Amino acid sequence: MTDHRPPPRYGEYAPLEPTAPPDRAAPGDSGTPPDRAAPADSGTPPDRAAPAASSSVTVKSTAAERSGSALAASAGTRERPLWDTLVTSILLALGTFDVVNSWPQVADFTSALNTLYAAQGIGTFTSAALAATMGLVANIVRLVILLAVIAISLVRIHLRKRAFPVPIIGAVAAGIVLIAFVAVLMLNDPAMVAYLHSRGA
Repeated sequence: MTDHRPPPRYGEYAPLEPTAPPDRAAPGDSGTPPDRAAPADSGTPPDRAAPAASSSVTVKSTAAERSGSALAASAGTRERPLWDTLVTSILLALGTFDVVNSWPQVADFTSALNTLYAAQGIGTFTSAALAATMGLVANIVRLVILLAVIAISLVRIHLRKRAFPVPIIGAVAAGIVLIAFVAVLMLNDPAMVAYLHSRGA
């Protein structure tokens, strides 16, 4: 670029070169004030921050739901009706009375079967030794069933669970055992075998 201004005279200062105004940015400057630095990178991409927070909220809500379900189940277990305890106690008392009261009759199957034979016109029951053994075994089995029913019922009552079906199931089991023993005795008695043959002929 050619300067057309006259050269300075002796004793004059040379004119200064035009400079850029102080309020304008230098050619290599980015134009960003020094006090406005770019925010520091947090190391977490912005698109991953939201899913992470959502996952945390989901885990917390699931844990809260499980805790609420457990509390509800526990409350439901504790709210057992009082009638269940009363009915269970009555059934246990009836079962105990039946086992104790019928002990002599079960032990003496001979007398009971002779009465049945006489009423049906079958004859006389002759397997007295087998009846005594079977009667003793039947009484022991019924006693074991009763003790098991009492123990299970008390445990279920203590755990605040429904217990009244237990004595009913025990009574059915004891009845099946008694009927099975009587059937075995009758089918092995000579008088019954002769009666069945006569009826079949």
